[in-house]
Amino acid sequence: MASAAEDRKGSGTYGGREVIALFDLDGTLTEARQAAEQATLDLLQRLRQTVAVGIVSGSDAPKLREQLGSASFSSFDFVFCENGCVVYEGGNLVAQQSLASHIGEEKLKEIINFALHYIADLDLPVK
Repeated sequence: MASAAEDRKGSGTYGGREVIALFDLDGTLTEARQAAEQATLDLLQRLRQTVAVGIVSGSDAPKLREQLGSASFSSFDFVFCENGCVVYEGGNLVAQQSLASHIGEEKLKEIINFALHYIADLDLPVK
């Protein structure tokens, strides 16, 4: 079975390369943490006839599903959750990575401790 991107072969290109239109969800396609409007979802489906369309968010998959309402992940070519740590293509989970498993618990602990010390040492003006 051909993917949606393969069905568009020959269209949706720029400079000889395939194009993907990526959209942030919160604060761009929707009000922060709110459901997408049907008109917005319909427009994305029309755009998808020409180029690959992806949704990008820092939120997890359950929150994205809640915001997308009637549109399932398979309604988009790509869905990037948790700032790209979880990736769906055509509605199927294709990649999942955590920062801890990528760099290791010890390195992550170092980074967190550095950030906490940095914040604690900031000299903030009184407001």
